[in-house]
Amino acid sequence: MDSKDQANDNVHEPNTTAKDLPADVLVGIFRDVAHTAQRPGYLDRTNTLRLNPWSSHDTTSCEHPFPECLASVSPLWRDAMSSISMFWTHIVIWIGRNPTPPSRIREYLEWSRGRLLDIHIVRRFDLTLDDATEKAQVDAIMALLLPHMGRWRVLGMKVLHSRSLPCPRVDLVGYADNLIRLNLDFLLDNLITSPDIDSPAVYEFYTPKLRDLSICGVHFRHAYVQNYEQSPMPPELLSLTITSYDERNVPFPLHELLACLVRTHNLREVELDGLSLDCYSDDSEGLLSTVLPDGFRWRTPMSFVNMSADVIAEFGSLLDGPTLGYLCYTRCTLPTRPPSPPELPEAFSVTLTDIASPGALLYYLTTGLDTSSVACCQAEIVRCDGLLPAVLRRLAVPMRTRADGTAEWLCAEVEHFIITECTKFRSTDLRAFVEARWHAASAAAHALDWDTEHPGIVAVSNLYVRDCGELAPEDREWLNEHVSIVCWDGWRGGYGDVAPLGP
Repeated sequence: MDSKDQANDNVHEPNTTAKDLPADVLVGIFRDVAHTAQRPGYLDRTNTLRLNPWSSHDTTSCEHPFPECLASVSPLWRDAMSSISMFWTHIVIWIGRNPTPPSRIREYLEWSRGRLLDIHIVRRFDLTLDDATEKAQVDAIMALLLPHMGRWRVLGMKVLHSRSLPCPRVDLVGYADNLIRLNLDFLLDNLITSPDIDSPAVYEFYTPKLRDLSICGVHFRHAYVQNYEQSPMPPELLSLTITSYDERNVPFPLHELLACLVRTHNLREVELDGLSLDCYSDDSEGLLSTVLPDGFRWRTPMSFVNMSADVIAEFGSLLDGPTLGYLCYTRCTLPTRPPSPPELPEAFSVTLTDIASPGALLYYLTTGLDTSSVACCQAEIVRCDGLLPAVLRRLAVPMRTRADGTAEWLCAEVEHFIITECTKFRSTDLRAFVEARWHAASAAAHALDWDTEHPGIVAVSNLYVRDCGELAPEDREWLNEHVSIVCWDGWRGGYGDVAPLGP
């Protein structure tokens, strides 16, 4: 064969691609890919659904997680992957724009072959805040999933409207023996109850292993509060998030919510987000007295989001002033009760997030702290435009002077400050605050040596600042010499730290 004929043969010889590999070879490759891939959906510490994005042949969407991103390449790849049940234990079902077809959901359920399932029902990003078909989509999906309830390990939903979500013990009925996480989350609350409408009957929803529950306020009240005696809370529940109870709903007495919570003995964290609760029910103390054992103290860390200070203060009052290890306030509002603001629950550590009002920031930072029974030692302030120079100046001087001449300070025992993404002050303002308290604490220590009354204030020992602006050289030098540990963005210093003063 001459060179010309050989060249012609090479031209017509077909190229071998990945699509031509035998099924057993493809399966081996896919197994290796599965070992390096994250789960397609998970919920982070803020209960926000995260997805692991993959490149896809579908240029109209980059939201194809494993394994669908590979199965959608060709029928051969889909057939190969369908034989491996472990690939189909983490299922993402899309609603809204370009929803997952019911036929594909049936395939996922069939290919998983009896394995436990992590299921995420997610709405694709869409600027439109209206979808009259969303509830029908969710109902159709749940009709396919309910027969497999015993295989659910995780059921996470992120939809547009709260009305689209199924209600435990009404729509979710049966034995979910393996369910450990149930997150029923939404963007807009359009679920309004009325006293003129009878509540639907509740049935058994058996979840003995459930540890994490996120649910809207209307559904929580109906499924777990109104019918507590008939169907108590899941016995192993560790984390609870209740989101949105509109004031237009039937009144939701705070003491009824608390009576349900205190009987859930394993709770490790509770978040209440946007609940309009009735704080003035006449039967509040009577009901709580029947469920609170002698000597009971509420110790579960609490996060309050978009809540009124009136509700938060009444929460502490009904539980007899609980002392908590951790409290978090996010976008919470000032109290409305005259003439004096109510006292908040006490805590050893407080986090303030997204508080724009200087008055609200001071209130949540100082009210309920440094009381006779507990002293807050750590304050974390995140994305708070309310952290102005005037607020720092207020914390840098005594609140009042007693008749005996001794001073009282706000946050007198707070020695650890963590400040992140607060941009309304300069490093000079923060340094002045720290320096004033350092001088007061030094004077207090000297007074204590003489066995006399002292102001009772501690110096700031740990200061962590990130994304708040530049640290001026003169402020860095002072902080490095007078604070035990200082971290300001990439610089680390302090007299208790071995790192030298940075450039």
